[in-house]
Amino acid sequence: MLAPSPRRPIIRPRAGFTLIELLAVIIVIMILMALLAPAVMGAFRRVRITAVRAEISQLETAIGKFKATYGAEPPSMILLQENPANWDATSRAVIRQLWPQYDFTSSIDINGNSTTTDTITLTGPECLVFFLSGPNVQNTPGTTPLNIGACRGFSKNPAFPFDRTSVTREGPLFEFLPSRFTDIDQDGFPEYVDPLPSQTAPYLYYSAYDGGGYNSLSNTEFTLINTNFAGLIEPYRQGIGVNAPYFKPNGFQIISPGYDKQYGFGGAYVTTGSSRLPTSPTVDPQYPNAFSTAAPTSGQRVFESDNITNFSEGTLAP
Repeated sequence: MLAPSPRRPIIRPRAGFTLIELLAVIIVIMILMALLAPAVMGAFRRVRITAVRAEISQLETAIGKFKATYGAEPPSMILLQENPANWDATSRAVIRQLWPQYDFTSSIDINGNSTTTDTITLTGPECLVFFLSGPNVQNTPGTTPLNIGACRGFSKNPAFPFDRTSVTREGPLFEFLPSRFTDIDQDGFPEYVDPLPSQTAPYLYYSAYDGGGYNSLSNTEFTLINTNFAGLIEPYRQGIGVNAPYFKPNGFQIISPGYDKQYGFGGAYVTTGSSRLPTSPTVDPQYPNAFSTAAPTSGQRVFESDNITNFSEGTLAP
C-alpha cells in the first residue's frame, strides 16, 4: 500500500503593501527629493550663469568686430546731436574717431521722430546696444520693449552713418533679441537684459576708451534715476583703494546684475579669498565730487555676489 503523498502548502498571493509600509516609502521618497532638490536647482542655476557668461563673451566678440570696423571700441557715454550747432567737443571727438568723414554741418533725424532738434543722451547700456546694432527701426519714446524694432546696423555712407533710410548698411554686429530689450528711461533707445528668468535690469557697459580711462558717469542713469537697481558707483578695481588698477584697463567691462537684479556698489574686488567684496572706501579720482566717498556696507556688497562679468569666470563671489 502506497504511503499518502505529503500535502503541499497553499501559497496565497500577498494582499499588497500595508498602510504603514506605503507611508514609509512616501517618507523615504520625500527625504530623497529634499536632499536632491538643492543639487538639481544648483545645477540649473550654474547652467544659466554659464549661459550669461557665454553671451557676455559673444558681446566681447561683437565689440572686437566693431573696433576692427571703426577703429575704436564703442563709447559708454555720449551726447548725439541732431542739430549740428549743438555738438560738444568730447562727443564730436568720439564720433570723428569712429567716422572721420562724419558731416557735422547737416541736421539728421537720428531717433526717427521726424524732427532734427533732439539731444540724445546714451549711457553705457544704451551705447552697448546702439553701437552694435545701429539706430533701430523704431525708436519712438514710450514704446514697449517689444515694439522698439529690429536692428539694421549703420549706413555705409561715412558722412551719415546714422541715416535710417540708407539701403546699404554695415552690421548689425550682434543678434539682439527684441524680446529682451528694455527701455528704462523710455527715451526710445533700448538697453538689453541677460537671459536669466524674469530679468529686468540690463547689462552695464563701461569703456576704458582704449586705455584712456574709465568714465564712472557712463551709467549714472542707473544710480541716480533708477535707484531700485542699486547701480554701481564705479567700475571694478583689482583690489582696494583708489590707486588699484581697474579690471580690463585697456578694454571694457560688461556687468550683469545676476539673479537679484541688483548691481551693488562697485569698486574694490579681490579675486581670491573669502572677502572678495571688501567694504573699504573707494571713489573714482577722476570724479571726486560726483559721488559719496563713504565705504559701502556689507549689505550693499551682498548685491554684487551674484554679478556676472567679463573679467570673472562665474559670479563675483562663488
